[in-house]
Amino acid sequence: MIEKYTYYTFLAILTTAAMFFAPIEVQAQKKQIAQAKEKIKAKKDVAQAENSMRVLLADSAYATNEKVWLTMIAAENTIYDMGNENLYLKQQIDTTAWLQATMRLFQDMERFDSIDALPDKKGRVQPKHREKHTERLNTIRPNLYFGGTYFLAKGNYSESLRFYNKYIDCDTIAMLRKYKYSEKDSIMIQAAYWAMYAATKCGEYKKALTYREMAERDSTHLNFILQYISECYSQLKDTENYVNTLREGFTRYPSFPFFYPRLIEYYQNCNMNDSAMAVTDKALKTDSTNINFMLTKSTLLLNRGDYAESLYYCYNILQKDSTVADTYYNIGLIYFNQAIEIDKVRQTSAAKKRQMENLYRQSLPYLEKYRAMAPEKKQRWMSPLYTIYLNLNMGKEFDEIDKLINEYRRNNK
Repeated sequence: MIEKYTYYTFLAILTTAAMFFAPIEVQAQKKQIAQAKEKIKAKKDVAQAENSMRVLLADSAYATNEKVWLTMIAAENTIYDMGNENLYLKQQIDTTAWLQATMRLFQDMERFDSIDALPDKKGRVQPKHREKHTERLNTIRPNLYFGGTYFLAKGNYSESLRFYNKYIDCDTIAMLRKYKYSEKDSIMIQAAYWAMYAATKCGEYKKALTYREMAERDSTHLNFILQYISECYSQLKDTENYVNTLREGFTRYPSFPFFYPRLIEYYQNCNMNDSAMAVTDKALKTDSTNINFMLTKSTLLLNRGDYAESLYYCYNILQKDSTVADTYYNIGLIYFNQAIEIDKVRQTSAAKKRQMENLYRQSLPYLEKYRAMAPEKKQRWMSPLYTIYLNLNMGKEFDEIDKLINEYRRNNK
């Protein structure tokens, strides 16, 4: 009997305690809201007021509490308005904090709207605050675009992407759909372009591709858009789409510096020399004076053994610009390769040997010029110069290059 009595007595005490502490907790919550409102009204410690409401909302008991939500949103509005006023008056402002307040307004008003739009007991959906909040967000929305631009200039690509993305996504937010941004906002395609750029820079390659359709409507930046798309496919190891985008980019913009060299590199890596030559010929038709196109043509001809035609393009390049190092390298190899072909023959006549030595002599000044212009590219000039010095009995030069080759091998084992 004592045990039974003790159990019911303990249960009664717990019930009484719960009834006693519940009003205290409610009063504490009301006091916290009241204090937050005072700070908001006084425009003092407003960020503290906002954070106190955010702490309350983290408690499941207050997660859908309208008063807490509205107090927090009021704090965010005040922070935004204070910053906007300082901006208007050209006073000092923490731009980052002001922009973050703008972002929080969008995020929190959108979240609250889903609570405000919950059906009542009769199943009716009658949001009380949507119209006011919708007008507010529509008014401040341009600052999302400004935020994207601001963080882009700071090199904070992930934050820039977040703002541009929110600016674009406003078109899909239920409370903002009536504005039909995708139809009426001409800045959307610019935002998509910059969002794609920011996403590419911060490694969000799949995200960048989601802006493709909208960004491609901006014809003024289409060359760069295709570049970003190519980079994304390259990083995602999607070779087929990467190459197709390079082809599209080159077809549209043959002189744009991004597409042609990468397309040539792909063809050469795949031993598709005919394709590389066809692209180069097409490029030269669009701009016969382009040095990069001529140099590539020279290299392709050199690799194919068409030495005379390769030499023709090299001399044309030198007439236009004598500082292109690879031109000297190509001329040097044109003579060097012909000498090697003679040297490969086991039984060579004296006349052929003289021809071979003459070709080595013709090659030498061009390869030495290339060495002087590109000293860091040892793997390209060391071996041919070694062979030339050896065949022309240039002892001092041979000893120097032999030592250099041995050092290079030791350092690159």
